[in-house]
Amino acid sequence: MKLLREGHWDIMGEEIYGLGSMLYIDIEENEYIFGHDGRSTPPINTAIRINPVSGDGIIVLETGNPDLASRIASDWGCICKPEKQTLYYLVCC
Repeated sequence: MKLLREGHWDIMGEEIYGLGSMLYIDIEENEYIFGHDGRSTPPINTAIRINPVSGDGIIVLETGNPDLASRIASDWGCICKPEKQTLYYLVCC
């Protein structure tokens, strides 16, 4: 389980890929809010974020919009650690 949350590849110096998961927010030394998003056409969007330090998480399943679940989950990450939310801006903005 720990390997899912460790950085194995980066973009522009930011660790963002674990083994099968994305590393969204660096919350502590070598700990990240992690998760995965999915979507298809017609618009179905899913997102999960897990904070391994606090044990909190969010799962969003929605239809009708190609990225609403991802935006809601990213906003949840901003609440947890607003100064560290970099992937949201790389992917969604």
